[in-house]
Amino acid sequence: MALLEQGSTTEDCLARFPEQAEDLRPLLEMAVQIRRVPAPTPSDRGHAEAKARMLDALEQRKAAEPGFAARLTAWVTGLLQGRVEEGIDVRRLLPYAAAAALVVLIASAAILVRSWQGMMVRQQAVLTTRDGLVEVLPSGADEWLPVADDIAVQSGDRIRTGALASAELVFFDGSETALGPQAELSIARMAAQRRGDRTVIELRQWLGETRSQVEPLVDEDSRFSLETASAVMLVRGTSFSVGVDPDGTTRVEVHEGSVEVRTVEMS
Repeated sequence: MALLEQGSTTEDCLARFPEQAEDLRPLLEMAVQIRRVPAPTPSDRGHAEAKARMLDALEQRKAAEPGFAARLTAWVTGLLQGRVEEGIDVRRLLPYAAAAALVVLIASAAILVRSWQGMMVRQQAVLTTRDGLVEVLPSGADEWLPVADDIAVQSGDRIRTGALASAELVFFDGSETALGPQAELSIARMAAQRRGDRTVIELRQWLGETRSQVEPLVDEDSRFSLETASAVMLVRGTSFSVGVDPDGTTRVEVHEGSVEVRTVEMS
C-alpha cells in the first residue's frame, strides 16, 4: 500500500515480490480500486448535533441521583416505633428526636454533598468516523470491531484507523482529538468530579498522527495528557499535533498555547 501511495504501479509492486505475485495481485488490484473511491465529506451540522447529543446525555445521567432525606425519615420513624413497643411515652421524646434528626440531617447532608461533588466518576467520549476503515478494541476484548456510526467509547478502549481513514474523538468536556490515517490511540483514563471542577483525560498514542484541541482547564488538578513511547505531553487549553513513527520517535507541533513535553526513556 505504501508503494502505491508513492506512485508505483501494480506491476512494480509485484516485481519486488515475484514469489508472492500470484497471491498479491488480487489484493493490490482491490487496493487500487479502493483508492479510486472518493472519500465522503462529513457534515459539520451532523458532527455538531452528535456532540450536542453526547453532552446532553451526560448531563442527564449526572442529574439522576437519589436523595438522603427519605432514608433519614425512615430511620427516625423506626426509632420512635421501637420506643413505643418498649412502653415509653414517645410524646416526650418528639422534640428531642426532631432536634437530633435536624442536626443529623444538616451534618450528614453537608458531608454527603461535599463527598458527592468531589467524587471522580468515569466519563465517555464520542468516536466519529470521518472516512475509511476505523476500528475499536473495547476494554477487555480480544477482537477489533469496525465502526460505522458514532459510538461512545470509554477508558481502556483502543482505536485505530486504516491507511485511507480518519476519525475524531469528542470528549465530555468539549475537547477533541482527530486521528489521521494509520493512527492508533488508547484512552488510558477519562474522569471528572461531579461538580465539574476537576477533569482528567489521559491518552496513549501508539502510532500515526493526531491533532488535539483542548478546552481550557481552570482547576489546578485537572489535566489533559498524551503519552507516547518516548514522551509525555501535558497541556491546559492548547491546540497541538503529535506524530509517532514506527520506531517510537515522537514529533510535536504546537498550533496555539503551550505544551509541556517530558521525555521518556524508551525500553
